[in-house]
Amino acid sequence: MSCCKDFCSIGNICMSEADHTDHVMRILIVEDESIIALSTQADLEEAGHTVVGIAMTSREAFELAESGRPDLVLMDVRLAEGNGVEAAWAIHTHWGILSLFATSYVEKPASAGSAAIGCLKKPYGQRSLVRSIEIVEQVMNGLEPTLPLPRNLELYPREIITTEPLA
Repeated sequence: MSCCKDFCSIGNICMSEADHTDHVMRILIVEDESIIALSTQADLEEAGHTVVGIAMTSREAFELAESGRPDLVLMDVRLAEGNGVEAAWAIHTHWGILSLFATSYVEKPASAGSAAIGCLKKPYGQRSLVRSIEIVEQVMNGLEPTLPLPRNLELYPREIITTEPLA
């Protein structure tokens, strides 16, 4: 991604040198309740982010992740068709894209492994959603969060993944 002269690049995201809190992330929303999905889309776009698509099933999530290559997937865990945890794992395995679970279920699914960066517990408002995305972006860029975590955001410990066999 190329950035304009007034911007600097951190990771794959361009940021204003004057204000590192105003960046754009490409986000895929996976939510089978259309009112929640559309409200989330409006909140994210109002905050300046790009929504690459809305998927209602795990299959649609996989297909939209392949075609849209988002920076992050906002993933409902329980979908009417498919499983959000399995979809997050498949998307992460194929393209290295992390998910932020958005669910009313509070425990981290054991099968999520390193595919999810955390969980935003429902219900969430615009302020909590936008701040959570900002914090997740910082963590994805290897930084410590500079904002206080919303009460309904849980960040998962990052696992170290090695590509070489251990001796």
